Amino acid sequence: RTAVATVPRRPRPRQSRQATGPLWADVRLTSRVTGAYAVGGIGIEEIRVAAVSWTWRFESSSGEPVRVMDTAQASFSSQGDAESWIGETWQQLADMGVEQVTLLEDEREVYGPMSLSPSPE
Repeated sequence: RTAVATVPRRPRPRQSRQATGPLWADVRLTSRVTGAYAVGGIGIEEIRVAAVSWTWRFESSSGEPVRVMDTAQASFSSQGDAESWIGETWQQLADMGVEQVTLLEDEREVYGPMSLSPSPE
């Protein structure tokens, strides 16, 4: 996924030979709701950042994929939402043949595999 930003055009600053590239220390988020950013004193009208998707990979005990539903049905906008969902549905998933799950942030493994077998008492 890519990020798209609309920024005002202005001339590139001259850089000395010691410069290592543009400095982003002056970029700050001004609104979490709208995704507006400010660069120095210049506001950026629009910036769209690719949304992060948290999903679960359903697996057998050997790590083979187990298809129980469309992954879009189990896609979440936050890690907390994904973890709450697995806490509410783990038993139904286990009944459908899922033996372990792995949490993914987009394609990156966050943690897992995590067993869905009840712990022995």
